[in-house]
Amino acid sequence: ENNYASLEHINVQWLVDYIFANFMITFSCLVIVFSNNPRTVLVHNIIFLLFFIYGFYRVYLQENPYPEGYFKASMNEEKAEIWEIIGQDKVSHSGDCENEMETETELTLTPLDEPVKTSLFTIKLPEYKMKLEQWMESEKPYLRKDFKLTDAMEILPLNRSYLSRLFNEGYGESFYHFVMRYRIEESKQLLLSRPDLSITAIAAMTGFSSPPVFCRAFTQEMKCSPMQWRERELTSLL
Repeated sequence: ENNYASLEHINVQWLVDYIFANFMITFSCLVIVFSNNPRTVLVHNIIFLLFFIYGFYRVYLQENPYPEGYFKASMNEEKAEIWEIIGQDKVSHSGDCENEMETETELTLTPLDEPVKTSLFTIKLPEYKMKLEQWMESEKPYLRKDFKLTDAMEILPLNRSYLSRLFNEGYGESFYHFVMRYRIEESKQLLLSRPDLSITAIAAMTGFSSPPVFCRAFTQEMKCSPMQWRERELTSLL
């Protein structure tokens, strides 16, 4: 929830399968120890083969759950924190001047104590919130189905750790719930302004991965289904 705006395709079913497969392999090994039956050895080898085939499938054929650049965004956290503190977002350079400034900063800056970094982040928190909210209102990145936490790096000089803190400390909620609020508000506007649109169309237009996900999130927030909410609101306007 701290990194994604949609959790539909994120699960740990592979871990359950892995534990079950290890249990089966362990059991077959114990059977072989206490039995000299050739069929037992054959079953054991088949289980091993299926285990490795399943592992190959998970590693090479399954879709990568992490977006491009996900790990790169968290590398060299110390350097990112230093840039965040000195307000790199307010400094604009070009060409060789930018390279010289970056080199000079890397050579002269020393790691700061964690209390200092935390204090400066807290001071700039209202500024970060304002920039984030302006971006959400003007660009509406939450309408993209693949919208993720690290996309906020486009407008904020923060690494992934500090971005998570921005939502948790600044709004008291995870990135997932923050984005969900915007999507639901957008869907409410479409439900009223475009009665001709179906639930499927509204779900697609507001960034939800599927109509069931949209209905579930809307019902959890508004305590009624999207269709029920639309009918109630349109009736009250008459």
